[in-house]
Amino acid sequence: MKKIILSALCAALLCSGCWSTKNEIQDIIYDTGNNNNYNNDYGNNNNGNNNNADTNTNKHYSTVAEAMANEEGMTYYDFLLKYTDLIVSECETVTYQQLMRSIDGMEGECAKVTGEFSQVLSQNVDGLNCIVGLINITYVNDGYYQYYDDPVYFMIPVEAVSTRPVVGDKATLWGICDGFDTFEMASGALETLPTLATAKVQFLN
Repeated sequence: MKKIILSALCAALLCSGCWSTKNEIQDIIYDTGNNNNYNNDYGNNNNGNNNNADTNTNKHYSTVAEAMANEEGMTYYDFLLKYTDLIVSECETVTYQQLMRSIDGMEGECAKVTGEFSQVLSQNVDGLNCIVGLINITYVNDGYYQYYDDPVYFMIPVEAVSTRPVVGDKATLWGICDGFDTFEMASGALETLPTLATAKVQFLN
């Protein structure tokens, strides 16, 4: 298993909401502000940082795609907090092979993964507090050792968790795939990984 140096630029883009997406449904104009109120039809009440977070508070969206198309001016960070339950309701368990073999890394699709955190970092970008890192999602049992391999890059708004994950924690993550990103290895080599903007975390140990 390789140690990967996370890209600070990638973390900055994820946390600030400046995501590059291929689906027109996700071509949202993002900005940041300060608003501590989230109140939506799915029962989420979270704290975040966006003046536009409650723009469509009273509207009920039946799909994540519909919500994203109508929530212009909201950061992805805030979107994850406001529509947690809707995102979770659309998530299906995916494997590393499914993510890697997809042409676009399943960009824009809701996904659920289970694995073990192998790197955990805290990032503060434009006043947005994020937890970023790697979670290995393929369980391996070779008869002698049991471990998780195959890393996925994740971003979690700090408001989405009650406790900070640490390396070695096992958890299930629900979120929105954001395609592929390329990271620099400790050796200097580059590796492309799937990324997951995480709305919910459930610790398993």
